[in-house]
Amino acid sequence: QIHQHCQSAGWNMLLTADHGNAEVMRTSTGKRQGSHTLNPVPMLALPTRSANLRLKRRNQPGTLANVAPSFLVSLGLTAPDWMEPSLVCQDLRGPQG
Repeated sequence: QIHQHCQSAGWNMLLTADHGNAEVMRTSTGKRQGSHTLNPVPMLALPTRSANLRLKRRNQPGTLANVAPSFLVSLGLTAPDWMEPSLVCQDLRGPQG
């Protein structure tokens, strides 16, 4: 329903998650795992079908530092130079079939 609402409103949707301790609940000694794991977390870019803005996944691994600039680019803004690169890029060729 969220994706449908984004599509009807003309919004791009970026979906990501935080990786916590759901994958590893206990340490090797049986203690509760309290820190983040090192497992990768995907980011999905779901552009609106009606907008001229197209999102493309760049062929590079990302980190948490790439999330904010990715949101800025998805909004059609330019991320500041001091930020890490965005994981998505603009394609202003217009709607494609």
